Amino acid sequence: MKLDYINILKVASYEPGYKENQYRAQVKYSNQHGNVELQLTPELTDKILAIVADDLVKASREVAETLTSRTIIQAQLEAPKEADEPF
Repeated sequence: MKLDYINILKVASYEPGYKENQYRAQVKYSNQHGNVELQLTPELTDKILAIVADDLVKASREVAETLTSRTIIQAQLEAPKEADEPF
């Protein structure tokens, strides 16, 4: 079977057993015979998050740095040119 996705969602306040800051995962596998989709408990989801937490933070930081750099470069390109002459 092939892993199609792992989707981690915050548990909604209207869901049974709601607790603040809780997440649940949906995992989908497939092959030529069909699909299997699992709804994981918040406890199992916490275990998944604990395993990948450091890498998620690292990836988020890299994306933020790239976006910040691109924004600064774009702002510099669009900024009006200052006169080279002294006052």
